[in-house]
Amino acid sequence: MGLLHKAVYCFVFDTRGRLLIQRRSSKKSIGPNQWDLSVAEHLSPGESFREAAARGLQEELGITGVLLPQQPLGPMHRRSLLVPGKYVDNELVESYELRDFQGEVSFNPAEVSEVKYIELPDLVTQMAAEPQNFTEWFRDELALLCFFGCEPVDGSCSSQQQQCAGDPNLNRLEWQLAGRGTGCCACCVCTWRCMAAHNAALSSISEQARVSLQ
Repeated sequence: MGLLHKAVYCFVFDTRGRLLIQRRSSKKSIGPNQWDLSVAEHLSPGESFREAAARGLQEELGITGVLLPQQPLGPMHRRSLLVPGKYVDNELVESYELRDFQGEVSFNPAEVSEVKYIELPDLVTQMAAEPQNFTEWFRDELALLCFFGCEPVDGSCSSQQQQCAGDPNLNRLEWQLAGRGTGCCACCVCTWRCMAAHNAALSSISEQARVSLQ
């Protein structure tokens, strides 16, 4: 079991709304040669999520002088990844986005083998056809943040959609932090981005997680 640690994701979009994705280096121990989100970075001691995102943009993609939003895309949440025969990677994650980027990208070949911009509908199609070409956390985080919309992912979810949308305590964040798996259903995450603001329950859960790591 890996130690619980902090990580940050950053999604970079150009002025046409295309997402910048990177192919991980073949030398990576996790997800070699897979397509990944724009930047994923572990936090250094004393570093904030937002500071780590800015550092990751510079170190991995050579992007500097940009201003990230003050607020993340959603509450801090827990993500666990089983690496067969090795360990379980346990992270507390926040995600940020950089919109309307027009600068040059100069990636670090030790981390990244190539980069490209892609339209979200094309990304959906490719992920559905060849999910093995994309990192697990990339696929999950896009769905979690409702980048592809807020429709239930399957019929079993639709029967609970009204309950999920009306009860902010029924969401993936709370269930994960309580160690109960992924929560009631995927439609619950629509309370994050597609409903109004983050509610007091989510803020309280995130704050408890922050305190536990201090």
